Amino acid sequence: PIISKLSIDSGALSFVKTVEVYVSFATTDGLLQTLEGKVPYRVGDALLLGIQGEQWPVERNQFDDWYRPVEGKAGWYVKVKSVLAMQIPYAFRVPVTADGLVFLTGKAGDWAVQTAIGHLSVVDKFIFAQSYRPSLSVRTEILGPPAVC
Repeated sequence: PIISKLSIDSGALSFVKTVEVYVSFATTDGLLQTLEGKVPYRVGDALLLGIQGEQWPVERNQFDDWYRPVEGKAGWYVKVKSVLAMQIPYAFRVPVTADGLVFLTGKAGDWAVQTAIGHLSVVDKFIFAQSYRPSLSVRTEILGPPAVC
């Protein structure tokens, strides 16, 4: 199945990332092989390296909004905004590109993570357990506008 949006109503919860990541910035356009599939990136986008050696790109404007440098550690950053996440008990896919032509694939037990409306990713269940903790706040830009009854 394809997951295109998470919501509190469907059981998703708010989490914050607790680990630092190493970041370089792309000098050319390219395609990065992540654990869950190939993801395109553009010049200037952030290329992140996680705790298990996993890599993923983040568009530069989103990166500048979501991450801050770690003081005294050149190239290291920490995520400063919460995400909406849900552990999925079956294999699934999430769209990566706006045209819906590129997908990431999650295994049963992996986490679907939403950083903003239309921005989904997949995080391996073991990496998620080491990298995230529950958050008490939920940003409205993750959920979208409230439903009107």
